[in-house]
Amino acid sequence: MASDEGNMSVLDNLRMIKNATSDLESQVNGVRRMLIDMLDDDEELHMLHLTKNNYGTGAAVELMLHTIQNTEAIVMLKLDAKRNYLIIVDLLMTLVTTLVAVSNFFVNAFTMNVVSWLKDLDWVYWTWIAVAAAFPVASYFTSI
Repeated sequence: MASDEGNMSVLDNLRMIKNATSDLESQVNGVRRMLIDMLDDDEELHMLHLTKNNYGTGAAVELMLHTIQNTEAIVMLKLDAKRNYLIIVDLLMTLVTTLVAVSNFFVNAFTMNVVSWLKDLDWVYWTWIAVAAAFPVASYFTSI
């Protein structure tokens, strides 16, 4: 009978351990379900405040100052790009005006009321006009 009582005490211990394990398993499953439900709900996660704000007021002001300086630098770069574009347009307009003025000067010099034997040759006049018209165009495209 002693062996039966020994076996019974071992079986009782095993039964208690099994019951404790079952209780623990049910608690773990409950916690698991609760965590899954919480992780699926964004509003609950937001209310948990999982991240801590490590910045003080001074650090926040310094961060804001760096943000302002970076924004100012970006704006200045954009303004510089626009200014450079306007300078290029101004340069091209000055070039076109100069080229037209130079060719205009030569045409006017040729067509003045000065006595010249060149006026008697028709082909010289039309050649001079063609050269004066082609000069600004050719100079413009070779300068670009």
